Amino acid sequence: ILPFISGIEELRRARDILHEEFRAVGENPQPPPLGVMVEVPSAVLAIHDIAREADVLCLGTNDLVQYLLAVDRDNELVAAWYQTIH
Repeated sequence: ILPFISGIEELRRARDILHEEFRAVGENPQPPPLGVMVEVPSAVLAIHDIAREADVLCLGTNDLVQYLLAVDRDNELVAAWYQTIH
């Protein structure tokens, strides 16, 4: 599972790197299934493209909610703006 993928180009580049490294091992090893952790808003907007090329999608709700609401839950100055019902 690749974390914080923000768009299709990042996924493609990561897949290319992974395949290059597996080829370097030799003997035609098969890379494992490639997953994406959907945890940034841009990944949500590109989800159709990402889903076509990823083997697995995981929803990273903690980070995704924080980025969508623009609230740092750990920052005392703005944490009160975070509401779980959002």
